Amino acid sequence: MFLTPEALTPTFGNTLAQAGTTSAVLAAAGPNTDDPSALDPCLPGQQVAAYYIGLRLAAGDPACKTVFGDTPFTDVAQDADIASHDAVVALVRAVEKAGSTNPDAVATALAALKLDQPAQGLAGPNLDFTTTTGSAMPDTDVIPLSATAQNPGVRPETATGAKQLFWFPTR
Repeated sequence: MFLTPEALTPTFGNTLAQAGTTSAVLAAAGPNTDDPSALDPCLPGQQVAAYYIGLRLAAGDPACKTVFGDTPFTDVAQDADIASHDAVVALVRAVEKAGSTNPDAVATALAALKLDQPAQGLAGPNLDFTTTTGSAMPDTDVIPLSATAQNPGVRPETATGAKQLFWFPTR
């Protein structure tokens, strides 16, 4: 079964795993930034590994809360992903560039932004918001991915020990 990019989110994988359907042959396309890529010794793998180390540290600190301060981070750590992290980094960089939090100024700054990993804090691929293709991620970073329920052990353990779904490159 070939899946849309939404399938790469931890929430989709967790839901699928909870339904007991992780034994199906699943394929998608996207960046190589899921848990298994942290085991790659090359620079992109090291960046992903650094992200997961930070995630584990935050999840292991009882004082660390979610952005709203109402929930321990450990309760939501399983749903954290690199795409969301990099989106926040892009917004922060756009606010810096705009010198303002005005939505119009930030949108204008974002549209002129190019972010290179890791110099600007990205854990995933470079982002170029100046393109007119509708995607800030270069096409070369979209690769075929396959799913597995085999946990590479880089993400904090779930409280329930529930199965999860992980994506690895198929080429």
